[in-house]
Amino acid sequence: MATEKENQSLRSLATRWMEHASRPVMKERRRQWQAIKDLKAEKPMILVETCMLADYIGRDELICEDAYLRNIEKSLYEIVRHADEIGDDIIVEPYFRIPWVIEISDYGVPIEAHHAVSTDGSDVGYSFDFSVKSEEDFKKMHLRTRSVDRAESLRRKDFLEGIFGDILPIRIGGYDP
Repeated sequence: MATEKENQSLRSLATRWMEHASRPVMKERRRQWQAIKDLKAEKPMILVETCMLADYIGRDELICEDAYLRNIEKSLYEIVRHADEIGDDIIVEPYFRIPWVIEISDYGVPIEAHHAVSTDGSDVGYSFDFSVKSEEDFKKMHLRTRSVDRAESLRRKDFLEGIFGDILPIRIGGYDP
């Protein structure tokens, strides 16, 4: 359950998202990006990847306490702020996409990651210890398996639809590995 304050934050961001998605320029940008994909570029298109900026949305700007909702809130906020401030050729779609809940196994041997963390707790780098060091280790390896938890994916979609689906439709899939 989301609190009233969390609901208000998510609904406000969904409203702002749809305001951007409804702008006529989005149709024109979509056409221009398609022209590039069709190798018939009309002009250079610019997209600033704000999702790669560690503090583009500060932790103190988020309202939601629940980890899942906080991630959704941050995702909504990133696109809204991007469209508000950057002035590039981003397309804001008239829907919000969530990933399928996917489980992917390992390769039969662990891969240990060592993370370098800044004083504020941010992940600033990492290195790996790879476990395949001998022929015996190699024999432990197997293909990865994948599975989709459709019930949980649909539950999450229904949950978000109950919060802001009347403003911003929810779709599942599209950015999954």
